[in-house]
Amino acid sequence: MKTDRTPGRAAGLPPYFRPLLWSYDFERLDSEENRKTIIIAAINYGNLRHCLWLLDRYGRESVLGAI
Repeated sequence: MKTDRTPGRAAGLPPYFRPLLWSYDFERLDSEENRKTIIIAAINYGNLRHCLWLLDRYGRESVLGAI
């Protein structure tokens, strides 16, 4: 099943993640396929807002497993 993506927006990622993932093609990132990359970038460069999103989206165990 193909899902439609909003043009110019990564699948499942809020726009405030764009500055953290500047070296990636943001529109091509997928919150599930690129889970580890997103978690690492948010922990290294993000703030509380990013970390809370990670915990809500992936759960504590998944976040801890990625680092």
